[in-house]
Amino acid sequence: MAYDLVKQTHPGAPTVIGARVVERLSGRLGTVAPARAGLAGIGVQFDGRFGVVDCQPERIRYAAPPPAASQTWSAR
Repeated sequence: MAYDLVKQTHPGAPTVIGARVVERLSGRLGTVAPARAGLAGIGVQFDGRFGVVDCQPERIRYAAPPPAASQTWSAR
């Protein structure tokens, strides 16, 4: 996984690639981008902006409830 270190140090941080997020201070909406070399936090592509912004996990939250893991087994 690309954001394993962020998940370990900040449980509950929005690390699902493609998830919609909101910046806490400004309210800007964006999408979590794939990890890149040189990012210290989470890469976010904000709507209407060019390029990926390096955001600290404390600065962003999910725009909707976080995605739940799908059930991979069936009890019959």
